[in-house]
Amino acid sequence: QMCIRDSPLFLRILLDELRVFGVFEELNQRINYYLKAKSPSEILGLVFKRLETDLESSENRNMIKNILCCIWVSRKGVSESELLEMLGLNHAVWSPLFLALEEALVSRSGYLTFFHDYMRQAVEEIYLKPLNQYSEYRTKLVEYFMSGKEGIDNNRIFQEVPYQMEQASDW
Repeated sequence: QMCIRDSPLFLRILLDELRVFGVFEELNQRINYYLKAKSPSEILGLVFKRLETDLESSENRNMIKNILCCIWVSRKGVSESELLEMLGLNHAVWSPLFLALEEALVSRSGYLTFFHDYMRQAVEEIYLKPLNQYSEYRTKLVEYFMSGKEGIDNNRIFQEVPYQMEQASDW
């Protein structure tokens, strides 16, 4: 049986994290911290914790969780402008996070989604499943698309709203 630490994905995640770590004297500790992960979800969970520590403040608490969960529950992903408006974020807050996650996210037809299924699994295991928050984020998407705000594309409403309601069994 292959150990997760033998995986190229694990190595890539580890090296990306070490690349942004700035305290040379604590590098061995940091490597050992990540080597404790036994699955892709675990190492990605450590990455999420680092992002939360580095990028969140009292004004944007749970930003990482909210962004990743909205992407997870969406049918085909969400656009940057949809995320910003839905979560009340500005570009100054969003840009550093987007840059930190750019290897993990991919834009398909203008909609952000996860580059790798391991990322999707990690978001579910770490954020959605423990408190069963699927409905909360589905509702957030439905409320946004049904808000009547100017600029929301009708095609997006038809793509997302029925899908979210069906997934939530909310007819």
